[in-house]
Amino acid sequence: MQSVIQISAAVRGKYFGLVPAIYFLLLGIFDIGMDAWYNSLSWFFVLCNLAFFIPIIFRNRRVYLICGICFSALWTYLFFASLILIPKGNGLSALQIVGVELFLLFSLACSVSMLYAGSKKFR
Repeated sequence: MQSVIQISAAVRGKYFGLVPAIYFLLLGIFDIGMDAWYNSLSWFFVLCNLAFFIPIIFRNRRVYLICGICFSALWTYLFFASLILIPKGNGLSALQIVGVELFLLFSLACSVSMLYAGSKKFR
């Protein structure tokens, strides 16, 4: 029984740092898919979304640090911009506002955890 607990702790510690990278990978795939679905796909948007693929492809400390800093700045800016712009009254329901804010907060939390994983990873 002890070996099962040790194995699960090792697996949890090894793969828990991949959660933010997988989240941003899925976010990039979803955005490219939505752009293709609505016929607004362009090379510029594809290249911008490829930045979300970098942490899962190159998994080392420096990449996690750089992507964590960049993604944290991006999601912090978007979160505070949404706090300023949403109350101006643009026809969103309360449920939509809560959904947008939760999405932005979760994305910010994933980017900060990527930054933290980059500071602790591969020492």
